[in-house]
Amino acid sequence: MATTPLDKSLALDKIIAARRRLTELLALGDRFSALPQERRQLTEEFLFHTVGAIEMVAQLVNQGRALGKSSEMVSPSSVAKALPATDPIALILACLYANPRRDPMPHDPYSRAGYVWRLWNYRHQVNHRGRNPFLFRDGSIPGVSLMLDPRDPHAGHSTKSVQQELREMLELVETQCNAILAYLP
Repeated sequence: MATTPLDKSLALDKIIAARRRLTELLALGDRFSALPQERRQLTEEFLFHTVGAIEMVAQLVNQGRALGKSSEMVSPSSVAKALPATDPIALILACLYANPRRDPMPHDPYSRAGYVWRLWNYRHQVNHRGRNPFLFRDGSIPGVSLMLDPRDPHAGHSTKSVQQELREMLELVETQCNAILAYLP
């Protein structure tokens, strides 16, 4: 069965959708803690689209580099491994993937690797397991932050606001996805 060629706009659309969900999430403002159902839904959609952009880029690399992998077998890590080491996309794509089940959280949770690991972990934990990634603290700054690892409350919480971290995660993904897409026809 022939597959329909993919277009770069599919990855960019996911980034736009993630940005839209983030804008809606941040617009909750003072109501952030008061609207748990809406907050959860917007967070899930933000994570889904942000990680989805990385996964779509992997599909585009598979197609653009004619790797021949079935679309069902494409993942960022499998595509990065299939590329020649000299291909500039290989390292960028490999750095956009983390396996939280296998690999521990990087020492610096605010590094690029830390944000990527946390992003994949949040997507798994929030979207697939229903865990709450937020810590609410009355009278503290920031008042709301992300748990570093929702599976382990003892791992602590971020010292940055949830708004700042989600923006940084999205910007990292967008920048790296655009760098990859620039190498594709």
